[in-house]
Amino acid sequence: MEARYSIDIYDKIKEKRILFIHIPKTAGISLSEAIYGEQIGHAKWDVFYRCNPRNYASLTKFAVCRDPIERFISAFNFLKVGGINNSDRKFSSEVLERFDSADEFARSLSSDSMRARALNKVHFFPQTDFICNVDGIFMVDYILNLHNLQTDLPRILGERTPEYIPYKNAGPNSRLKTKQLTRKASEILEEIYALDFKLLRHTLELHHIFGTHILSNPRSGL
Repeated sequence: MEARYSIDIYDKIKEKRILFIHIPKTAGISLSEAIYGEQIGHAKWDVFYRCNPRNYASLTKFAVCRDPIERFISAFNFLKVGGINNSDRKFSSEVLERFDSADEFARSLSSDSMRARALNKVHFFPQTDFICNVDGIFMVDYILNLHNLQTDLPRILGERTPEYIPYKNAGPNSRLKTKQLTRKASEILEEIYALDFKLLRHTLELHHIFGTHILSNPRSGL
């Protein structure tokens, strides 16, 4: 993976001086194509860091986060119909076939074995896994909220902001109805994604005050 990134995409990252960490189901396909003209993939921060630690510090590094329950529903709906590759289709047929709804699948995660299986799929990884080190320290400069992306992205990229973001791979609704989950399902997801909920609150609070979440202290974290 690191070799592929260093050859195929890292030159474009250095050219743009922008590193976008693509957390699944956060408009990443659209942003990747708008910034680089191709997909950057779902790599965590350390993949890029290991490619060139010195250069990593000089890049404008950002990610987009999303309400964890909304993201979970979006990921379920996306994978339930087969996703976009063989790995997605395999997961859909082997894991999701028996579930008719995101609520039913979420409630199944009370089982340790099912939870482990779900969390082994990149679309269900906690969002913090992509942008924090093992000590919970942020390893990116900026974290934007998906629903504030249009206003906040120009604030961090300035003249490097893409003129047009094509919004590919979008679901039928930009805001999924999190109330479609039962209380039991929501409680399970709140436990699994506890740090992601904290991350979401952090970005929303700072968007309200400053317009964007700027991590001015690289040692800050959750």
